[in-house]
Amino acid sequence: TSKNSIGFIGRFEKNKGINSFLKLQDKLSSFIKFYAIGDGELNFQNTKILKKINFFKKVENYKINSLHKKINLLISINKAGNFSNVNLEAINNNTPFLYCDFPRQNNILLKKLLKKFDLDLSFKKEYENIALLSKIEFFLRNEKKININFKKFSSYFKKKYLVSWDKRLTKELNYLKKLS
Repeated sequence: TSKNSIGFIGRFEKNKGINSFLKLQDKLSSFIKFYAIGDGELNFQNTKILKKINFFKKVENYKINSLHKKINLLISINKAGNFSNVNLEAINNNTPFLYCDFPRQNNILLKKLLKKFDLDLSFKKEYENIALLSKIEFFLRNEKKININFKKFSSYFKKKYLVSWDKRLTKELNYLKKLS
């Protein structure tokens, strides 16, 4: 990973949180490298922004793992929920991510699991910009401990919740055999 680097993966649309990610670079780009993968409706006319962020458009899904090797932290501000494919990819790659604490059912499990591994990586939507900066600073001060705990969390999560297609199909077939 690059020293002090953060990333964003997703469509470049307001509801995916790209604007909040872009605001971060104004305050942090002097000591943090920024990466963004995606495409979308937002056009970036501001050349100042383009110079400070490494943009990658239309990246094949299998190449996204290479971004995870470049970043220390993923910023996940998806307003649709936090068990998104992006966050699952981060878990699979042992990449810690900050996520917005929405009062939704699917966040309860994520929050409980992260808490079990002493990982407080959420921030309140109401205070998004201030809270996000604060969490990034917290991460930078505690990066070693967070990375150790996140790897433990990822390992636990993968064993308990992620299964291969072969295992899933075998389980489904066995279930269907029992029904017939």
